Amino acid sequence: MRGRELESILIDLAVSDADLLRTSFASLVAEAATRTEGNVLFDIRVDGDPSVQRIAAIAFVDAGVAFVLLANDGTHFSVVFPEEDLSDFTDPLSRWFALSLHERATTPFRGSAILLLGALRRCGYLDATA
Repeated sequence: MRGRELESILIDLAVSDADLLRTSFASLVAEAATRTEGNVLFDIRVDGDPSVQRIAAIAFVDAGVAFVLLANDGTHFSVVFPEEDLSDFTDPLSRWFALSLHERATTPFRGSAILLLGALRRCGYLDATA
């Protein structure tokens, strides 16, 4: 239920925004998390992936973690609510996101992001060929 609710809210936010080009993915994710009583674990840019430009994770107290993925072309996003526990992949990214901006600038995260996307592909939530 949370996954559908989150997806609905994100779509509503994107469609209802009068100036979508000026609304950031981070703002949409933060607002959706607020409306669904979730907590943003991270929101990161994914360089070099053939299909995903950004990925954010929203945690829910009693319903797991949802991932919001912005397509590489920046025109659409999808919500993935895996049943699998992917904390081995999300925890390093959450820790990185909690760092100060200076620490983020000097701490690599790309490898963790690639591993998370690989796990989502292996679980069948993303196109394996992309």
